[in-house]
Amino acid sequence: MSMFLLFVALPVALTLLAWRIKPLVGRENRPGDGHGGGLVGTGFFGGHGLDPDPQVQREDTEPVRFDLTSVAPDPRQGK
Repeated sequence: MSMFLLFVALPVALTLLAWRIKPLVGRENRPGDGHGGGLVGTGFFGGHGLDPDPQVQREDTEPVRFDLTSVAPDPRQGK
């Protein structure tokens, strides 16, 4: 009996109750972006207020080269 109450009656009662509950706080009625997509572009702490770069330039970086010739091969590899 307790299993029936725990796994059937309680979930059904909570589901029905959830349909009947009204929110305690009213919805915001400000017009605009419903999903907040405009806020995503400003970042977590807001925009920095700077104009975007007129032309994007690549950074002067070189690929990293690793010299692994001095490392002894692993004897477990069988080579």
